[in-house]
Amino acid sequence: MFPLSSTVNVRPVTDQHLRRFVSLSLAAMVSIIAVGLTCLLGIIAGHFYAGYLSQFPTDALVEELELEWTMMFTAFVGLAQLALWIVAATCFILWFRRAYGFLDELSIASREHSLSWTGWGFVVPVLSLWRPYAIMREIWDAFTELRSQRPEIGARHKMPRRVIGLWWGFFLAQSFASNISFRLNVRSTTVADALNAVGMDDIASLMTMLAVVPAVLVVHQTTRLVEPALRIGSVPPVPNPLETPLASDLTEAAPPTS
Repeated sequence: MFPLSSTVNVRPVTDQHLRRFVSLSLAAMVSIIAVGLTCLLGIIAGHFYAGYLSQFPTDALVEELELEWTMMFTAFVGLAQLALWIVAATCFILWFRRAYGFLDELSIASREHSLSWTGWGFVVPVLSLWRPYAIMREIWDAFTELRSQRPEIGARHKMPRRVIGLWWGFFLAQSFASNISFRLNVRSTTVADALNAVGMDDIASLMTMLAVVPAVLVVHQTTRLVEPALRIGSVPPVPNPLETPLASDLTEAAPPTS
């Protein structure tokens, strides 16, 4: 269980913070879906590229072939994927950072990691294998426990925690496939090498498309989990000492005893 923090909420979440958080979640979901669509376009482009390459001997050098239009189309799709990846990663990390920061701002629980790990956790070797997953679990567990302890926030959330595992598993799989695909493309010199690279590109694109569904689901459901707490606040309102009668006032107001 995540015990609620005993500290007082001195930084209430404003409507502006709430709207920004919801907007970031929407931007993250839309950009993630756009990445998946460009991956579908990449598979189609790879199919035409592989069909054109199959006309040549497998030991022919790619640089000696006239592949202007196919290379231009493939390069355009690749640049579109890269641009959308950057946008999706930026929106997701900003949303991720805000969701994790609310643990302190709402005095729910002390964070186990620094806020910077919501970004660096994806790129630092070795730690990138589990750190973002651990932070997402921490956010989910803390807000789920909060909702169970504060009935006015809403009923306990229904989404199973294993969806987070699916999201992270697919993310690691597509990252691994994309890494292999990049290496094959860099090293390809012959038609045979290029065909192998195209096949790996298709696998990486397919894994990315499969990763889109749990990624969007995690962002959407986590936002639904966090948003009610942001509207109500996690810490019960602290009585205003100016409005609370002093003990001396209560004594003077009490009727005299015989």
